[in-house]
Amino acid sequence: RDAGRSSPAWFCNADATLVAVFGLYLAGLPRGAIAARLLCSEQLVRNYISEIYGRFGVTQAEWPERRARLERLRALAREAGYL
Repeated sequence: RDAGRSSPAWFCNADATLVAVFGLYLAGLPRGAIAARLLCSEQLVRNYISEIYGRFGVTQAEWPERRARLERLRALAREAGYL
């Protein structure tokens, strides 16, 4: 994992919707609920979630099971001080 990818600086360079998706997704909300809450499309939420995984260096190839991938993201977010 690239230590700079999950540093607090990425929040400074992220738009508010990305940061909101990050928080809501880690809180366990499904994409549809996140989209409804943020008044955006589910596709946009999906794209942001993919970007978040990428920023943390969590790949589907390395973590093929969705639940394990999400738990890895949560662990990295805790490590970085986001949770």
